Amino acid sequence: IRSRLVNKGRVIGCWVVKEWKVIITLVSKTEL
Repeated sequence: IRSRLVNKGRVIGCWVVKEWKVIITLVSKTEL
């Protein structure tokens, strides 16, 4: 069970990082 939670955490973490990168790029474009 712990291994599954860790895998889910890693997937969610990667997804959050990707989403943040997209948001930052959009914000930077709108500011420019």
